[in-house]
Amino acid sequence: MLTGSFRVLSLLEFSKQLESWNWHSKTSLFTEIPRLILIYLRSHTQKKRKELANYHLQNQGD
Repeated sequence: MLTGSFRVLSLLEFSKQLESWNWHSKTSLFTEIPRLILIYLRSHTQKKRKELANYHLQNQGD
């Protein structure tokens, strides 16, 4: 449930960023979109790693 809302918020932020760009500048289009995708993926994988680490810590005593 939390990851779903996290994704929605990230996509909303992404769409806001898309709306704010100057579409006449092709350089910003080709540099900013990959940069934003990398930022999103990095934050998403860090969150998943933390969830996995917490899961292993909780189940270590079993």
